[in-house]
Amino acid sequence: MMGSFEKRHIKVSSPSRIEALASSHPFTRQVDIVFPAGCCIELENALSRLSTQYVKGRVDLEKVFAAGPAFVRQYKSAALQGGSESAILALSLGQEQNNQSRDVWCIDTRGVLTSCIDKETYEKLGLVGQKMTFKHQNDERYVISWPLHQNAETGPMRSRIRRVLESWDTGFVDVGGPNVRQGPNTKTSSKGAWNVIYCSTDIDINNDALERWTSQVPVADPTTYKVDCEKKFLENVWVPNQSSIPPRPNQNQKDEYEDWEHDISALHEWVGMAGLHAERLFANDRVDPYVALYDPPTTSRVGNIVHLRWTGFLPPEFVQLMIDTTSTYLQERMKPSSHSSSDDMFVAMTVHGITNSPVVYLPSQSSGVKAKKIEPPLLVDPSKAPAHLPRKDGEDTWCLIVMPPKEKRGGVKCILVESVGQWDARWG
Repeated sequence: MMGSFEKRHIKVSSPSRIEALASSHPFTRQVDIVFPAGCCIELENALSRLSTQYVKGRVDLEKVFAAGPAFVRQYKSAALQGGSESAILALSLGQEQNNQSRDVWCIDTRGVLTSCIDKETYEKLGLVGQKMTFKHQNDERYVISWPLHQNAETGPMRSRIRRVLESWDTGFVDVGGPNVRQGPNTKTSSKGAWNVIYCSTDIDINNDALERWTSQVPVADPTTYKVDCEKKFLENVWVPNQSSIPPRPNQNQKDEYEDWEHDISALHEWVGMAGLHAERLFANDRVDPYVALYDPPTTSRVGNIVHLRWTGFLPPEFVQLMIDTTSTYLQERMKPSSHSSSDDMFVAMTVHGITNSPVVYLPSQSSGVKAKKIEPPLLVDPSKAPAHLPRKDGEDTWCLIVMPPKEKRGGVKCILVESVGQWDARWG
């Protein structure tokens, strides 16, 4: 008997501004970009050169918490409420001595350490957290968050948290509880209790955040991974034209809106299959219609496409750089000095989030002013991050389709399709 499909939520929007779109998605594992081949060599070359890096190693959580003020800063803004930002993103991959545990923690762009733990760990820690209350949740899970910036906690409270985290690092060997004074023969430190991946939130090549992090937090067996672009070409495939992407009608235009939703669904399906190199996209594909039947988006043509992919632990600023590079290029094509045709031009970017994290989405508050640097979502209260049940087989994907502006002075046209699995509270 086949199991039931997981309930998913899909949201389609037409964002007017995309300058800080990636900042709401702190943890990304893969980005796929597809566009028609031959019409934008400059963009292809510019995107292909983009690269980043991340590190995998082992750390003690107590050391991470203690060093928090060294890499998390607070700031104030005249246009926005105050907030904090971290120079480091980090995500645990499991405990070194307990690989069966599903306890996980992360440090997001706000500089907040968030853990999602089972009932047994929660009771042993003895700290106040929030119980997750999703329907049909398999087991009891709790979330505890600690802002890491200076003066986030009182001195006595910081000391208590450090003792508790040290006990957690060592597997709760002090069986009397986290407040019991440890004897001289008790193991009080570990050599990297947690497997972790981490990266800098600043992608400037002159940035020294990783060096500053390792000077504050001992990392066992660090290994650096460079993430470069993988480029592939698909020839003789069905490629949508821009006319396949009509303007969004008002919702009170019922028939037109239903047609638009159908067109966007067909386009989104095409983007997904292009990233998978599905055989059904090829013009000469002759699949038995009783096995699989596929119709490309309306007004499609046969042509070639470029597929670019980055896979790894990707910071939001790196993803935003891809968006900005694409947007700038498409706007430049519409300048009076440009003689390039934009009739067949569009760029589709699919971003896959890391779902095994306690935090996957951070609602942002726009200032109405385009910042030179991507700012983190301004959430002072850690509890405002939408609840999310960490799991490896979850879904958190968003697809941004960008097209040149119709007018010389207009901005790029965008369609955003977001797909979220169950046990995620960002939309209620």
